[in-house]
Amino acid sequence: DTPSPAETSLGTNPPIGAIIDYVLPAAAQRVRIEIRAADGSVLREFASDEAPSAIGAKPYFADIWLRPNRRPGVEAGAHRFVWDLHLARPKAIKYDYSIAAVLGQSTPLVPQGPLAVPGDYEVALLVDGVESTQPLTIKADPRVSASPADLAATLAFSQAIAAELERDWQAHGEVEAVQGQLDAHAKDLAHPPTAKLKSAADAFGKQLESLRVDHGHEAPSLATIGDQLATLATDVEGADRLPTEAQKA
Repeated sequence: DTPSPAETSLGTNPPIGAIIDYVLPAAAQRVRIEIRAADGSVLREFASDEAPSAIGAKPYFADIWLRPNRRPGVEAGAHRFVWDLHLARPKAIKYDYSIAAVLGQSTPLVPQGPLAVPGDYEVALLVDGVESTQPLTIKADPRVSASPADLAATLAFSQAIAAELERDWQAHGEVEAVQGQLDAHAKDLAHPPTAKLKSAADAFGKQLESLRVDHGHEAPSLATIGDQLATLATDVEGADRLPTEAQKA
């Protein structure tokens, strides 16, 4: 969808997700926020000194619809951090920007990661190693008729897709690494004594290309499989019901 022009008057919605407010009496060196499950396992982590995301995607809109990812503040005073309720983003070959582009807000990259299910969680604030915790309860949307078991099954399905996406991403990276080695030795193999070896390397390179390059629907490749899995992951993330039989097939 085409975003509304910048001059269009629009209201501002409240932040989407869990709003985490904290006050620092003095400036800190490092602030970390952890979202923990009821069993204490860390589901998400946000740090003031974490490197900017290296995830890249080609935007279909102007830069004014983008803003850098926010990190926990370290300055003295009041701070607000919003967790969008998504669990860790799955690793994928490629990401795309959502069609939900809103001026002044961060346009999300998809897939974003599964949504946390309603239940009890814990927020931990670690300021220079000193930890404070508070409970966090995610409540179900009253408009949603899905049962807790349905939402848990949807989360499990999202996590299974994420695992397949990561396998595809890792395999693609391994193929790219092998291709890089072939390219690095291409000049060395150009001399007559190694001509036969170069011919074999070229043939192997074509096989690698068939695996890593997106050929659309003409032939399956790691790139096309990744695109299909990413689309499926995004669809399931945005649903508040059980996956369909077609999605599970």
